[in-house]
Amino acid sequence: MPRHPESERKMTESQKRMLEILDEIDNDDFVLEEYTGIFQECGAREAAELEDALVGEAEWTEEGAKTIVRLAKHYGVFTLRSALAVAKYLDIQDGDCGL
Repeated sequence: MPRHPESERKMTESQKRMLEILDEIDNDDFVLEEYTGIFQECGAREAAELEDALVGEAEWTEEGAKTIVRLAKHYGVFTLRSALAVAKYLDIQDGDCGL
């Protein structure tokens, strides 16, 4: 995300913190690399195969795996990345949905 010093001076502290969190997300590829490795190792290509890999290799419940795949298909990277930034900012670890 390009930085513009003049516009950053006008931002609130909360807005600056959100930009910092987005930068952290960009630099935090551990989960992405871990899951990509699991999916590649299992040869997962379809939703059901991804769900099986999440259950078998990443210790998700079936319901959780289905939810994760459904969220990815429904919202995509841009929206989920933004939701992750909000969750990190509010320090929400597991959420309230029970997964």
